Amino acid sequence: LLISCNKKRNNKPENNKLDVTQTIKIDDKINLKNYNLSPLNKTPEIDSKIIVLDFWATWCGPCIASFPHLKELQKKYSTDIQIIAVSIEKDEVIKKFLSKKNYNFSFVQDKEKELNQKFDISDIPLSAIISNDKTLLWVGSSSNNEFEKILLSDIKTNNIDKDLVDIKKVPPSISKYYNQNKSKIEYR
Repeated sequence: LLISCNKKRNNKPENNKLDVTQTIKIDDKINLKNYNLSPLNKTPEIDSKIIVLDFWATWCGPCIASFPHLKELQKKYSTDIQIIAVSIEKDEVIKKFLSKKNYNFSFVQDKEKELNQKFDISDIPLSAIISNDKTLLWVGSSSNNEFEKILLSDIKTNNIDKDLVDIKKVPPSISKYYNQNKSKIEYR
């Protein structure tokens, strides 16, 4: 079951049309240092760990509902992963939300909406796994029943077990990241 929020919003910089050909795909390299991400509660460790990006908003119920699970995963695999919750909302809105909560993972603001643009975000929550060599390995929902298995696969092998994700079951909003000519998603 995939539940998401979609609010008509402009996630593109002013006077700049989104070039869909620039959207990131599985196996692309991505260095988060190239994006203007402002830490709001703690600076994320992005150099030596597997990164789980979680795109979210304070108004998105399913996003907030996924946080206890993400908190549990961050605690359980803290030596291997860094979860980073990414929002395009104003920092005061996010900080107000965070003042009422206690999360053990990092929250950042995508000030220029460049990371959101790179992922062509239309529905949230959306999660992505980036290996410690900066390769995008997986995109989907962290509330997916297989998410922890997928994450463990990366922790153990620095790769994703391709049998864990069936392209035929990937929702249309997520399938743009995968090679549609395959019955199973192929990873490195």
